[in-house]
Amino acid sequence: FYLTYQVTGLQNDTSKSDAKQGSPLRREDKFMLSNNRFHEAILNIPPLPSVGQNLQKLRNGSKNALEHLKKKGSRGIVLTVENYSNRLLADHITWTRCGYEDKEYPVFDQLAPGSIDISILHNYKELRSSCGSVSWEIMEHASKPLRMADGKGLRLFLTWSNLDTIGRNKCKDGKHNEFMIGFKKVDLDGTGHYSESYKKEIWKAMHNEEMFKNNVFKNNRSLIYVNSSQPSSNIIIESPDTQLEVRAEMGSGCLTNLTIQLLGKRKSELQESDLGLAKARFSDEVWEQMIRQAWVDIVTAINRDRALYGVSLEPLLVDPILGESIKVNTSLLGYEINFEMWNVSIAGLGDVKLEKLLLEREESLKNLDTVAVLDIGNLSITGIYEYKAVYTGWVWGMSDLDSNGPQNFTIDMTGAEFMVELEMDVVEGCNKTDNLVITNMALPLNYLTVNFDFENIGSVLGSTVSIIGEIALEFSKGIIVDLVKDGVKAEVTSLICEDSARNITELDRIPVSTDVNIEERWHEILENETSGWGVHTLRRDILAEQFVTKIFNEAVRKHLSDPKDPVRKQLDPFQMLPVNEDFRKPGLVKGHVVVCEFWLFDLSKLELLDMKLARNEDLTYSALSIKLGLNTTRLSGKYRLNNVKVMSVIPAPKSEGTVDISLTGVEVDLRVVLRAKPAKSKAAKQAMIQMETFEVEFAHENMRLNITGLAKGLNKITNKVGNALGNKILKAQKETLNTEIKNILFGFAECLMYKPAMGLQVCMDKFWESLGLEVPFQFPSCQELYNKADKALGLI
Repeated sequence: FYLTYQVTGLQNDTSKSDAKQGSPLRREDKFMLSNNRFHEAILNIPPLPSVGQNLQKLRNGSKNALEHLKKKGSRGIVLTVENYSNRLLADHITWTRCGYEDKEYPVFDQLAPGSIDISILHNYKELRSSCGSVSWEIMEHASKPLRMADGKGLRLFLTWSNLDTIGRNKCKDGKHNEFMIGFKKVDLDGTGHYSESYKKEIWKAMHNEEMFKNNVFKNNRSLIYVNSSQPSSNIIIESPDTQLEVRAEMGSGCLTNLTIQLLGKRKSELQESDLGLAKARFSDEVWEQMIRQAWVDIVTAINRDRALYGVSLEPLLVDPILGESIKVNTSLLGYEINFEMWNVSIAGLGDVKLEKLLLEREESLKNLDTVAVLDIGNLSITGIYEYKAVYTGWVWGMSDLDSNGPQNFTIDMTGAEFMVELEMDVVEGCNKTDNLVITNMALPLNYLTVNFDFENIGSVLGSTVSIIGEIALEFSKGIIVDLVKDGVKAEVTSLICEDSARNITELDRIPVSTDVNIEERWHEILENETSGWGVHTLRRDILAEQFVTKIFNEAVRKHLSDPKDPVRKQLDPFQMLPVNEDFRKPGLVKGHVVVCEFWLFDLSKLELLDMKLARNEDLTYSALSIKLGLNTTRLSGKYRLNNVKVMSVIPAPKSEGTVDISLTGVEVDLRVVLRAKPAKSKAAKQAMIQMETFEVEFAHENMRLNITGLAKGLNKITNKVGNALGNKILKAQKETLNTEIKNILFGFAECLMYKPAMGLQVCMDKFWESLGLEVPFQFPSCQELYNKADKALGLI
């Protein structure tokens, strides 16, 4: 045998052992010690749960990899890679110095954490041997390469040779083949990619006689062990950052197995979620920062105004909120007790602090679990109660009890914390599959101490007053939860599913896919985010997509379909902002056009055609694409064209009349990109979210134009002028609508995320006022606009 090594950490460990035992370990003993440690670490890890595409394909065909190799080639290897780390292998570079990659089982491009896959390389019985090199980029996740402390990337490389490449060095059973395994630090470009311009680089640098003879991994902690009495050779290498260790073993013979095991340590250690033993849960920066900002505004408003949405909180009168008295029917100490509370008020809600906010998602992004903890401090609940207790027990001589009419009560708490819990997930239930519902809504109330004081409660029930009080509190919270659920159900019925037999739907993460021929701009936006790693490295936010779809199809559509609904009345017809600008058709006519009292019809027939939300791995990026459609729509209003000159020089009389534009196949594409900067502290009060992209595109299939009132002087060119004028008006209204949609969304974002405590309507009114608009909107009359235009043109 021969052994080459350099292992600083291991030498330090073994030197102490050597000193104690009085005799140094031999080189082969040191290797076996390291090899045993590696094997023990692997044995402590459950079987890898995932298989790659090649191995899955092999299993589906009930094939044996080595048998396939023997059938296809006379020299070659079955390369098996087992990933016992939380790192991803990606972006493979393969160079076959001799031989080929198998057409059915080529070198795989990616290997996920906790996965195993194979590749087959051979000579197709044509060439002398099989040899070459393979390397993969070590990735933190699909679009983020691992970087060393010096900024370089890290690649796992392999070289192999089934001999027979030169001279008489031929492969045969029992004779060792040649291979090298290790890590190589590489320079990455600005997008995190490594470009191996010289494909032979790894082979020439690592696979040569000098490297086999010398300390081939001088800069790495490594052990290479070849024992002539064994049919295979082993190598164990540690990565430069000590977070990964790789072991490789290659059998003897012309057709053989080569197995690589990648073991993660410390930060690279395989997680239970990678093994399918637990669900990985992640913080969502975008959602969490938006929700945190909303809570901060609500808490600030409560502390400032001692009220919220016009409801006084100091004290809070509970009866108007619940809409009924609190009634408790229960059995205690042999009594059937009917207990009622009313005129309930809560003091102490005027000083609130957001103590904690947690928001977690699963890998598939089909769920959302959030809890907000509000530190209230001391609370005092007062009111009136009355009870009657009928004895139904078996002890003779016991009598019925009552409170002798209405009595006062007080409940005092210290260290009170109020929690708001909300969980949403995709389930199978309520006659639907893959259905997003609210799976949990709760309002837990925790406290350090509590004292119940019920006047004239009596000695018998006095000992159980705390139980009755707790039941009453839980009952009142249950009423509030039911009120909220009823409100949600009234708008989006399918979000509430009380089916006891419902089951959580297990979903894998769904990668983003695009058709660049149909969605060129959407693809471009996503591709820019992935830095060339591919849009498939992003994942779809299933919960958000279903949530928005439900809101539109159930809530929005319900409002739009009812002619008496206030939302329908505001949107159909929808008055557009006026147009007041110059008009020019080169070589034909120029003038000034005013469009007023202009209305957009048929918005009540708006349909949601498509909705996508793409997220990156660390959930700091959110790209939204919404496509809305109208089969037909119509725009109609008045216009005036004056200061007209035909051929830019010949004066013509003004035109004044109506314009009617009918469109078919209308589609509106809205694309919005948000990016959240990770908060340094969970207590951060200001959301750090930027809108990087906002785009609106309008398209239509056909347009029919009807313009009345064109002046006689334009008769000979009526069609050309009319078409040019119609297109000008349509283009101007598209631009206006683009601005309006952007302003509306900005206003909604500000009101829902930054100022929810103000109330949506009040907040939106103030938002429009901040843009210099009068609220309620006052559209100027056509004559007012005509006069304004004439003054600007110097005509009056």
